[in-house]
Amino acid sequence: MKRLGALTARELKTAVRNSFFAVMVLLAVICLAAVFWMLPEEIKFDPRIYYSDQSGSGVLDEMLGDFTGFKEKLGDEQEVYQRLQEENYAWGTVARPGEPVPRVDLLFQGWEDEKMKKMMVSATQDKLARTFLGTDDTYLTKEIGGKSVEWPPFNIFLVPLLVFSEVFMVGMFFIAALLLIEREEGTFKAFLVTPGRIWEYLLSKVLAMAVIAIVFTLLMVVPTLGAGPDYPRLLVLITLTSVFTSLLGVLLASYFRNLSQFLFPVVLLMGLFTLPGASYIFPSFAPEFIRVLPTYDMIFGLRQAVFGLGEVNIFGRAALMFLVLDVLLLYLAKRRFSRQELWI
Repeated sequence: MKRLGALTARELKTAVRNSFFAVMVLLAVICLAAVFWMLPEEIKFDPRIYYSDQSGSGVLDEMLGDFTGFKEKLGDEQEVYQRLQEENYAWGTVARPGEPVPRVDLLFQGWEDEKMKKMMVSATQDKLARTFLGTDDTYLTKEIGGKSVEWPPFNIFLVPLLVFSEVFMVGMFFIAALLLIEREEGTFKAFLVTPGRIWEYLLSKVLAMAVIAIVFTLLMVVPTLGAGPDYPRLLVLITLTSVFTSLLGVLLASYFRNLSQFLFPVVLLMGLFTLPGASYIFPSFAPEFIRVLPTYDMIFGLRQAVFGLGEVNIFGRAALMFLVLDVLLLYLAKRRFSRQELWI
């Protein structure tokens, strides 16, 4: 542990000397400026709705009467399908004659969350039953308590996502650059003649990155959210995220000889892992290929820790998943760096 502590302290000094710590502070200042002065407090992401009523009942005009977003009534079903093919974020609905109620088809594009689809189907069925069957008790509802949730302004709402993005991207680039530079300078070879172990060498860099990630998080969150967030949970998740991205950067960097070779594949990988950010901004957009990414639970776990929104148990799920992934990546990195050709 003494060697690990000394190596970690050395890595932190290196980060300060190489101006990496200053870069992170500057990024925090830029992000804070964006939150307070550039990003709007309110923004709407209502999809466009295209509809065609062939039933002659005017049911869709009535159903969509309270919708305040963009909506357009079209002549026939083919026009609705055509618009849905042209638009990237839209819904469609078509009403046809039927007895005793008109037939209403809801048309989706595939990006919608399954819960959102079911909610829309249930609301449509309820409206049709109330309007045409005269049933006022289609659904029985009962309030059993709980507190109302007040969503934060949009600019503040983005803070956890900004923190995650910076910690994930910048940390991976820096640790990879540091390893590739030390490899060229022969630092790996020099370390072999010391009593230190390979896992200590790698873990010291990872821990240094985690410390910087925590500092960056506090610089971002304290000025914007004050004492509101659950800081212990937030910092646990940020630490696990930083360890994950650092170990991933370490492992990937071992397969390349220089930074220029490393850049293209790592950009693709980061693009994949940051896709859940789209679901964070557009909650109804949550296709299965995004939900299976480990960073999906992490991003929404950070939201839960900061704002108390969403699933209560998502923190435990995200923390356990990333703890397992971190241990696995440390094991794989240690095995990879034990290969003699990496030190030549």
